[in-house]
Amino acid sequence: MQLLNESYNRLSLTVVMLFFRSRIRWRKKEKREKGRMWKMRGGFPKVEAPRRGAI
Repeated sequence: MQLLNESYNRLSLTVVMLFFRSRIRWRKKEKREKGRMWKMRGGFPKVEAPRRGAI
């Protein structure tokens, strides 16, 4: 029973880590794309809009 519990904990931990890593990667990609959009328009805005749906 102890072994099963440990393996389950490890599994959930890896899942959480993967989830957070993918979120960070997606955040960075989103930021890059926004930066490209602003460059095309000509310069960044002075105040960044508040992040929508930030958890």
